[in-house]
Amino acid sequence: MLTLPRGWARLFPEQGAILLEPNLKQFGVTFRTAWPLNGFVHYAGLEEPGPVTLTKRMPWSSVILTALWFLTVAGGTLAYVASYAMAGGMSSAGGAFLAVALSGLGLLVCLFGLLVVVVAYRLENKRLMALYEEFRTSMTT
Repeated sequence: MLTLPRGWARLFPEQGAILLEPNLKQFGVTFRTAWPLNGFVHYAGLEEPGPVTLTKRMPWSSVILTALWFLTVAGGTLAYVASYAMAGGMSSAGGAFLAVALSGLGLLVCLFGLLVVVVAYRLENKRLMALYEEFRTSMTT
């Protein structure tokens, strides 16, 4: 295990990989997003130079919970509009406007959720790449 300024690097020689784990306290933050990233540096061998690749990994639980959230919001919006239409709510112009407005509100909630996911992923990716650069620097010196 190698301690880096903002995380750790663990060697797994049987898999030919090094796990990079950011330490959030070293980044000056006290929270972790729901989409944490770890990185695996895969190498061909330790004796001679060879290709090295970085693979970013996110826990499956984060992906599943995010997908369930989006399905709940989108499905709930569609189910509400369908039941509203079946009950005759769209028989007037005001009712149709309400259905369109509620559909738009559901779309806005989905778009806001997508924005949160993108910003959180970029934040975690920035932290992981900073740790990767520290790792590369420590390996070349």
